[in-house]
Amino acid sequence: MPFPKSTRIIKTDFLRTGFGEEDITEQQYTEAEINYNEAGKILIEKHFNVDGDMESSVENEYDAQGRVVSSAQYDETGELCQRNIFIYDEEGRILRKGCFYGEGAPEYATVYVYEEDRLIREDAYDEDEFSCTEKAYEHDDAGHVIKTVEYDEDGNVLYRTIDEYDENGRLAQRLREEPQEHDSRTFAYAYDEQGRKVKELMYNFNGKLIAKSYFTYDEDGQLVEQEDENLDTYRRTTFDYDGEKCVKVSLFEKDGKELGWTEYEYDDRGNVAVQKNFIRDEVRPDNHRAAACVKYETEW
Repeated sequence: MPFPKSTRIIKTDFLRTGFGEEDITEQQYTEAEINYNEAGKILIEKHFNVDGDMESSVENEYDAQGRVVSSAQYDETGELCQRNIFIYDEEGRILRKGCFYGEGAPEYATVYVYEEDRLIREDAYDEDEFSCTEKAYEHDDAGHVIKTVEYDEDGNVLYRTIDEYDENGRLAQRLREEPQEHDSRTFAYAYDEQGRKVKELMYNFNGKLIAKSYFTYDEDGQLVEQEDENLDTYRRTTFDYDGEKCVKVSLFEKDGKELGWTEYEYDDRGNVAVQKNFIRDEVRPDNHRAAACVKYETEW
């Protein structure tokens, strides 16, 4: 299958300007332009504001294996904001990520340390001088990461994450601690016989359930409903399909009232060509109206 050469993203916002039913103003502009290399990877990505002025851009370079080796971000004037340089080993593992915050700026680097084939540490360097260990990892015999510790520049623990897996190697529980804040969150996961996640629960440091999510699938294994609830809010999301293509995503409140939805249209290659967003009307809450339309014009 050939890869695209470029994509132009055109957005139309529908803005309410008054209390009348027809008091809607359309505002259309090019939101982004993306150019790809012959392997379909992004070379240049430009973003624009509603006046047509460029706000930012990203330029990427790749090696012969298709791995990004340089990624540069520029502001609206074309001045370099940040450049990241990536170095890999013969096996394709990342060894070093160098960050430069502007032309002529010093390098702040992350060096990735492996033990055999497992990442065990991420060290920060300032101008080739060791600064601190940012992250450290521990693995079980199967190679799963079972412990991740994140440090500040003084070596104090910011976050500690402990993961447990079931007999099928799926994440069953995650404990995320913030020692300096004396706080923690525990996440528990459940799966169906096909290995699809059906439940996610979150508990606070006292063991109180504070958030939960449930996932429902159709006979083809496609996600058709997701329920998310915490101590303050509830949302139910439904997904409608045409074959394997998701054509509509709808949001509902706990009382069943629809908040809004997004519709998707596809091109002959199966890529999203049009995305339409609908919201509850600001002045007529029982009605809905179009809020935005995004079109993807792709050249092949």
